[in-house]
Amino acid sequence: MKRKSRGEPREEGPRLVRREELDDLADLAAVSFGGVVRPRRGRRRRRVEARSGSYVIARDGKPVSHIRVVYNVLSLNGCRLKIASIGGVCTHPDYRGQGIASTLLDHCVQVAADAGASLLLISGERGLYRRAGVAGLGSCFDPGAVCAPGGAGRLGGLRPPLPIGARSIRALS
Repeated sequence: MKRKSRGEPREEGPRLVRREELDDLADLAAVSFGGVVRPRRGRRRRRVEARSGSYVIARDGKPVSHIRVVYNVLSLNGCRLKIASIGGVCTHPDYRGQGIASTLLDHCVQVAADAGASLLLISGERGLYRRAGVAGLGSCFDPGAVCAPGGAGRLGGLRPPLPIGARSIRALS
């Protein structure tokens, strides 16, 4: 946790979201994605499991940026790969342009690599991903290319697309 001098906001994270922050997280998503912030009364409480892969950076005790990491196993051409996907990427409009989401993305990529993920899937073409050195695969999934851990770039966990074949898939596992 970073402590700022008097009068400046206190920043925490990157870290897992806390159960008591789930309503604030729902508000953050609504504001970030152009939705409506619903009254807290009457909201269904989310299960604790819903937060297990949700990482945030908070300012003054409220989440201002969020990324969700989900793990799965991909079985392809006889090989099983642990993969990670990210989603729900959002930053409160008042905090954009400060590098907060970039810091959080770097953290989540490292968490996924530490968890043994061989492949990170990201949908979208945001500037955040381009600045991080993520290799785009086009407007639809291209089964002839894959991004894999171990490459250069700021994230250090991705390398340019590789042709997919039995040999390259086995090299990832």
